[in-house]
Amino acid sequence: MQFHGEPLIARAAKALTSCPAISEILLITNTPAEYEFLHFPSFPDLQPGKGPLGGIYTALSHAKFSRVLVVACDLPFITPELLDYLCRESEVAEVCVLESEKGVEPLCAVYAKSCLPVIEKQLRDGRLKVSDFYPKVKTRIILLDASLPFYKPNLLANINTPEEMKKAESILEAK
Repeated sequence: MQFHGEPLIARAAKALTSCPAISEILLITNTPAEYEFLHFPSFPDLQPGKGPLGGIYTALSHAKFSRVLVVACDLPFITPELLDYLCRESEVAEVCVLESEKGVEPLCAVYAKSCLPVIEKQLRDGRLKVSDFYPKVKTRIILLDASLPFYKPNLLANINTPEEMKKAESILEAK
């Protein structure tokens, strides 16, 4: 999807590649040819049809490192500062997730590989809501508010509908 003259996913890619805490970027997609322009290693879901939880499982399974920062491709306003902060704050937990006024944001969070057995069980049980496993692991929830030095309104706004696209474009144009 195009956003302000570039693929929406390219904005997330720029934030990731500009973040000093990130050593490896993997793309989890079942359509890798569509994203070759990013030049990231890509992997299809190990358990197709399992939604975001299946994507997190796949990322953790393929990652070289013990922790994985998961970022959805539809977050046009994330910043390297936000991602760096999340990575630094994740060292004391198996899950480090932001909470906005909409609730926890499981697709902008850090997950430890030690979560894999709990996620596997949840997938086997057919429970696909990502946050369902949070009580079973050491989870740190960080409130995303104006007390954080990098805070901006709409930092975690995502785009799922044409209406959300229009709103996001108007936010960008207002800047």
